[in-house]
Amino acid sequence: PNTLLRRGINRNSLQLGTDIVVTGYQSKDRLCEPTCRANGRDITFPDGRKLFMGSSGTGAPRDGSDASEPAQN
Repeated sequence: PNTLLRRGINRNSLQLGTDIVVTGYQSKDRLCEPTCRANGRDITFPDGRKLFMGSSGTGAPRDGSDASEPAQN
């Protein structure tokens, strides 16, 4: 929630039922059902706006979505 607040998103920013797309990484613990956790990286809103929520050094797998990431050897 803190990251969203710092980016200007609060409880009034989205109406109940608004479809958004969150891109991120699921927990490595596959036995966490039904309450698995994940780390969200980007939110895409219905109007196409994208909000980056990650940090510059996440240690997450490189997926090519961040053009500033160094090339993988």
